[in-house]
Amino acid sequence: REKVVKLNEMSLKGVTIPSFHLQVSMLRGSDPLECIDNTLTLRTRADLEQVIQYLATQRVTVVELEPEGEEDTDAYVLLCETLIERSRALVVVDTPTTLLYIIPPVASA
Repeated sequence: REKVVKLNEMSLKGVTIPSFHLQVSMLRGSDPLECIDNTLTLRTRADLEQVIQYLATQRVTVVELEPEGEEDTDAYVLLCETLIERSRALVVVDTPTTLLYIIPPVASA
């Protein structure tokens, strides 16, 4: 199961990440991709290690995010590099039933 979404432009401590498209692929879990909006906006930032520790205690659905096309790759790489450098995760969906973090590819995740 897959879905394409747009991640809106954001600024992370002086680094502007332009908007780009992501392909969302279901890896594990049962929550439907329909609970993820077609457009995602940064809600807040969170400490990466705290997020990983929290998620390890929860029942979660895991999705993989990849750049949707070649034109999306530079922004995706910039986002991942910035999150890794700052040891941050992003909250892009926060509703009573769904909490979606973007976690960069790191060994501890």
